[in-house]
Amino acid sequence: MSVQSAFTFTLLLNIILASSKMIIGLFLSWPSLVSDGLHTLSDGLTNVVALGSIHFAQKPKDENHPYGHGRIESLAMLVIVAFLVYLSIEVFMKGWSQLINPMMIEYHPLMIGIVSFSLGVNFLVVFIKFSVGRRHNHRLLMADAKHSLSDVLSTLLVAFGAIFVVGLKFDPRLDGLLSMLIALLILKIAFDVFKESAKELLDEAIVDPKHIEAIACSHPLVHSIHEIRSRLSGKIVYVDFHAQCDPELPLLITHELAHDLEVMIQKELGDHVHVIVHVEPLGHHYHHRSSF
Repeated sequence: MSVQSAFTFTLLLNIILASSKMIIGLFLSWPSLVSDGLHTLSDGLTNVVALGSIHFAQKPKDENHPYGHGRIESLAMLVIVAFLVYLSIEVFMKGWSQLINPMMIEYHPLMIGIVSFSLGVNFLVVFIKFSVGRRHNHRLLMADAKHSLSDVLSTLLVAFGAIFVVGLKFDPRLDGLLSMLIALLILKIAFDVFKESAKELLDEAIVDPKHIEAIACSHPLVHSIHEIRSRLSGKIVYVDFHAQCDPELPLLITHELAHDLEVMIQKELGDHVHVIVHVEPLGHHYHHRSSF
């Protein structure tokens, strides 16, 4: 299954599930189920954002975007973060309302059915996103899988609320507390997605410099390397460094050396890695004046 197919299929599942939760939650006057339905709806909306970003991220590089459009996916992750923060506030306020003005929840046979159905669909969505995300090494899909995992946890909280409030006749304000807990859970997921997006947008090093050094220094003509840098743009990893060698080597040999190092690193790390090597004579250091 492709990444686009995974997002599309899970989008359909989330729409069905969110609608079911909110309709039944309103019918049963069950606040935490309505909150859980909104959480599921947010998962579906993030799928829409993700599909749009994937479409634009696949556009070829052009004169104004020589590195391509891969970072659109990280921007999409920030959109997801903004939506999750807003959603967490909405859910928290609904829980607070139930805490201040508690509504009694009566048992209904639909309760068992909707919770069981929700858990089944949620586990399927998480499985699809994690498995496809790992197979394609797709950060956006993996981030969205974490969002979906929070949906599983929130549904479990709803189930516990039904057991204690409806089954064991606990104070109905407990359901409000559970909604507020779901809100905090959504906020935690938003923070995790933000951190993942920030890694790319802030050019955090994506490859261990020691790994690059070990590969490059295994070449017999390389004395040492320095100024090792790496960053991520979409699915492409950009690596550059300075390699020091014998100053007496002919220009053609140093050119071939740079090419050999690029091939060696790509062979070790994968074809998605783009390498730029600056060959310099041993004892001379040239420093970068600007980033990539």
